[in-house]
Amino acid sequence: MEEQRRGVGQAVQPIEDPAVVSDIEMGTDRVSFRVDQVGKPVLVKVSYFPNWRAEGADGPYRAAPSLMVVVPTEGSVAMHFGHTWAEVVGLLLTVLTVIAVAVWALALVRAGRAGGEPG
Repeated sequence: MEEQRRGVGQAVQPIEDPAVVSDIEMGTDRVSFRVDQVGKPVLVKVSYFPNWRAEGADGPYRAAPSLMVVVPTEGSVAMHFGHTWAEVVGLLLTVLTVIAVAVWALALVRAGRAGGEPG
C-alpha cells in the first residue's frame, strides 16, 4: 500500500559526484554562477516563482517553496526575474486607461470653461 502512495519527488536519490558551484553573484532580481559539470542538477536557494528565467540551464524547476533546481547546459548559468506577457499587457492597459481618463478629464474642464455641457 505504501508503494502505491509514492508520488513524484518521493523517490529521491543522491547525486553521485555533484557539480561544484563557484563565482556566485546574487542581486535582487538575478543570480549567476559557474559549474564544473554540465548536466548535473544544482539547487538554488531562492524562492521559486514562474517569472524566473535561466540562461545556460534548463529550468528553473520548483523543488520546494524556497528552492529551485536548474540543470546547467553550459558552464555559466545566469538567472533573472522577468515579466510575463500578462504583466506586460496589464501594464500597457493601465497606462492606456490613465491616458484615456486624463484626456476625458481635460475635455470636461475645457467644456466647463466654454460654458457648454459635455456630451
